[in-house]
Amino acid sequence: MDLSHRAQHAYTQELGTLVLLTVVSYGTYPLYWFYRNWTHLKEVNGLSLRPALRTLGLLVPFLNIFLIAQQLQQIRELSGTAEQKVYYPSVWVTIGLLALGYLWVGYTIVAIAMFSSEVPPTSLEAVSALVIDLFMALLVGLLLAAPQRALNSYWHTHHKDRSQALGLTPGEIAWIVIGGMVWTLSLAQGFLFG
Repeated sequence: MDLSHRAQHAYTQELGTLVLLTVVSYGTYPLYWFYRNWTHLKEVNGLSLRPALRTLGLLVPFLNIFLIAQQLQQIRELSGTAEQKVYYPSVWVTIGLLALGYLWVGYTIVAIAMFSSEVPPTSLEAVSALVIDLFMALLVGLLLAAPQRALNSYWHTHHKDRSQALGLTPGEIAWIVIGGMVWTLSLAQGFLFG
């Protein structure tokens, strides 16, 4: 995903946009968020890492623990160099993200089994499944707001010469489209079987 069109802009992101994108994308936007941050950290700090491989690593159990903890710690350290220091408990954010991620995967497996069983779920069960998915995505977005706030502080300090980017990146738009399709399929399944 090409991030070069934002090179002249600061890499900040509105916290509300982050939370909204996480919810609208059915909770998958954080994959892009981590990818984008690794790309920016590589560029700014000259780190030798491969953002795409690290993002794929987020899908690997146990490796994802290391990758998430490492990035959140890097963000926390960067924020210490900002004019307005923003501290957050990176360990607790990591634990929260992992717990929600594993819960979401487990819950999704149960929901798929429920919707594919011979006895279709009731409307209440279908709506409950969607509300739980929405709530988990919202919690993930809220957890990521703390490190994003720290990043924003860092970018405001170190990219004073860059303007605030307006609009969404092509990657963010892609996540919205993908998430919209998943939400549509979930809603359709709920109404078809409910």
